[in-house]
Amino acid sequence: MKITPTQNNISFKSLATEKVAQNLGEYILKHRRPFKGEAFTSSDRQYFLSTVKEKTLPFIEKAEPIKMVLIGFSMKCPSPLKTVTQQADRAEFESLKHLDSFTQGVSKIYPEGAKLDIFADGRMFVGSIFGSCDEKVTQYIAQLKNFLGQMQSTKVKINAPEDFFSGNFEKV
Repeated sequence: MKITPTQNNISFKSLATEKVAQNLGEYILKHRRPFKGEAFTSSDRQYFLSTVKEKTLPFIEKAEPIKMVLIGFSMKCPSPLKTVTQQADRAEFESLKHLDSFTQGVSKIYPEGAKLDIFADGRMFVGSIFGSCDEKVTQYIAQLKNFLGQMQSTKVKINAPEDFFSGNFEKV
């Protein structure tokens, strides 16, 4: 069977796409933070890499930025045993810096890069448990967004309910 140049290019492109997905999986695995005492077997590793490949290939094939979502940065725990203040501080700054650096690293492997949307869930999940008022959550989210602005991050974005809905969130 004779392979035409077009078929050959598709095969080459497919192999290159697969290699990018594999490299992204290795990069993500390298930055993964395991739980204390967690054993990560070779079959776990293979499963992880195949899952990353499955999730990233559609973006790579379309030459689009890889879209990632993280639910977190709910608010600062008001316990004096854990924190001095409920304001976002160096810990949040460094965490956001790490996530921004991670997305920049993706761009070195895959030129279209990655976009990370962080959904701050403070109002819905944590604020009501700790009795934090809406105003404190709003200030915390504003501080996080300010940190990203200071970093001039173009790959990481903080989203909160007020970015999508208007109204009084105390009643939610």
